[in-house]
Amino acid sequence: MNNLFFSKKNILIFFFLTIFLLSFLINFSYGAEKDRIKGWAWSENIGWISLNCSNTDYCNEIDYGVTILSTGYLSGYAWSENIGWIDFSSYGDAFFNSNTGDLSGSVRVVSGLEDSGDDFDGRISLSGSNYGLSLDLNTYEIEGWAWGSEVLGWISFNCSNENSCSSSNYSSTYDPFYFDFTASAGLSLNDEADYQSDVTLSWETEESVTSCLATGGSGTEWTDEQVKTTGYPTISTFTISEIEEDNSFSLECQNAAGFKIQRDLDIFVKPPAPIVSISSDDNNINYGGSIKLTWTALHVGSCEASGSWTGSKSIGENITEDKSNLTNFENYYLLTCISSYPSYYPDSVSASVLVNVEKLEVDFYADKEIIPYNDPVILNWRIDYANSCSISGDWDLFDFPTDPYDPDNPTYEFPISAGNHTFETGIKNVEGEIFSYTLTCSGTNGQTYEETINVKVGENPIFREN
Repeated sequence: MNNLFFSKKNILIFFFLTIFLLSFLINFSYGAEKDRIKGWAWSENIGWISLNCSNTDYCNEIDYGVTILSTGYLSGYAWSENIGWIDFSSYGDAFFNSNTGDLSGSVRVVSGLEDSGDDFDGRISLSGSNYGLSLDLNTYEIEGWAWGSEVLGWISFNCSNENSCSSSNYSSTYDPFYFDFTASAGLSLNDEADYQSDVTLSWETEESVTSCLATGGSGTEWTDEQVKTTGYPTISTFTISEIEEDNSFSLECQNAAGFKIQRDLDIFVKPPAPIVSISSDDNNINYGGSIKLTWTALHVGSCEASGSWTGSKSIGENITEDKSNLTNFENYYLLTCISSYPSYYPDSVSASVLVNVEKLEVDFYADKEIIPYNDPVILNWRIDYANSCSISGDWDLFDFPTDPYDPDNPTYEFPISAGNHTFETGIKNVEGEIFSYTLTCSGTNGQTYEETINVKVGENPIFREN
C-alpha cells in the first residue's frame, strides 16, 4: 500500500473525523436494521469492508450500514478496520438503476482527504469502462468490482469474482424490502436455548410486503399453518414449544412488486441435562424382607452403584431390580451417573434412597430346664427392636415391681428396654411339677415372636417313701 496514505496529517484528520462520524452515526443513522445492503467486500490492499454492522453484531455500539434510497441513490456508511469509514453519499452520484441492476458513481473513504503530498483522495469508483458493480435482480447479490486507485486497488463485492468461494465465502446482497427475522434465544452457540424451553420466532416487514410463507422447522408446529402474517404494522411472533434439538426455520416474504426474500434462522439448543432418580416400593420393611428398586437415568453415559449395592447399572427409564433377605438396619442405595454431554455438564449427578429394616430380636431362656426342689426358676431374656411384649403362663406376676395382675387374665405388659434382663420366680416345692413361661413380642411393622419355656421341678432330696 502507498505509504503516503498514512501521513501524519491524514492520521490526525482520520482520527477527528472518525470521532465525529461515530457521533453522527449513533444519533442520526436511520438504522442498520433498515439498511438493505448487507455483507462484505474485499480488497487485496486493505482487507475486509463491512457494509452493515449486523455482519459483526456491532449494531448496539455503532449503528451503520448502506442502503438504496427510494430515489435510487446510495446512502450510508461502510467500515474498514484499515481505512475507517466509507461514505456512500459523499459525492451524491452513487446510483442504482432498478431497470438494469447496474450501480454507478463514486463513494469516498472519509480519511482520504486531498493532500498536496498525497495521491489518494479517497474516491472509490463503482463503475468504469471495463469494470463495475451490478445487482442480480434474481438473487439480489451484488457482483463485480469497484476501483479505489493504486492505494485501495480492486475491490470485490462477491467471492465468485475470483472463484474463491471455496476458501473465502463472502458476498454483498441487497434487500428489495425491509424484512427482519429473529428469535428470542438460540441464535448462536454462545446463546443456545435451554433444552425443552420455549423459543419465540419474530419477524417484521415493511408495508409493501403482501405475504409470508413458512418452511423448515422439522418436528415442530412451525408449518402447521404455512401461511404467516406479514409482520406489519406490528411484529408477528410464533412460539416453538419445548424445543429439544438444533433446528432450522425459514420464512419467505414477498412484496407487491413480486420480489421475494427468504430468511433462515438456525436455532441452537443446549443438550439435555442428566436426569437421575431412584425409589423403593417400601422404605420400611420387616427383618429379612424384600424390596423393588426403581430408577431412571436419562441423558447419561454411564451409572455406578455404591452404598448397599455395587456395580454398573443400566441406563433408561423405570428400570427395576429386586433386593431380598435384607437384614441390615439401614440400606443406602446410591446411584451416580455421568452426563452424555460432559463438556456441558461436567459434574456427576446422584440420587439415593434409604430403606430401613425394622428388626425384632428376642433371646429368651431359663437357667435350667430342671430346677432343684425348693429352688426358684430363673428366666433370662434380651429384647431388641420390639414395639411391645407380654408374658403369660406361670409367671409369678406379683413379683414384678408393678402388679396389674388379673387372675382372670394372667398376662402382663412390661416395659421394654434393650439389654439383658433376669427374672427370678418364687420357690418351687412341688416335686415333678412343670411350669410354663411364655414371652410374646411384636415389632413396629407387625413382626411377631413367641416362645414358651417349660421348667420341671426336681425330686425332693429329703422325703422318700419306703
